[in-house]
Amino acid sequence: MAFGQVEVRLDADDPNVLEILRSDYRHMLGRGETTPTLSIQIHRVAGGWTGEDSTGERTERDTARGAVRWARQRVLEHLILAHPGLLWLHGGAVGHEGRAMLVIGRRGMGKSTLVSALCGRGASYLSDDII
Repeated sequence: MAFGQVEVRLDADDPNVLEILRSDYRHMLGRGETTPTLSIQIHRVAGGWTGEDSTGERTERDTARGAVRWARQRVLEHLILAHPGLLWLHGGAVGHEGRAMLVIGRRGMGKSTLVSALCGRGASYLSDDII
C-alpha cells in the first residue's frame, strides 16, 4: 500500500488475514514499483499469531483479529511519522463512491462500531482510530 512517497508491504501466510489487510487498504494499493519503507509480516503459529515488521517491532497475539489490529496500528504509526506536516485526528473514516466520511466523537461513543457497520454495508475501510 502507498501513501504519498511512503510504501508499506503487508504479508501474511494465512489467506484470510491477507485478504482483510488488502481489503482495508484497497484504496491505497501501490504498484510495488518502489522499495517499501516498512514491511509487515503476520504468521500463524501454534497457539496464536506473530507479527514482525522491518524495524524489528514484534508481537504475539492470541487471535487473527489481534494480529490484524497490530498491523493496522503499525501502518498508522509509520504514516504519521513519515508525514509530520499533516493534521492527524482521533476518529474513524470510511469511503464510498469516491467520497470519505469522517466519524469523530469522544472515546466510547461508537465510532469504531459505526465504521464497522458501514463497511458491512459496502463502504471502504479507511480507519477506525486515526484520520
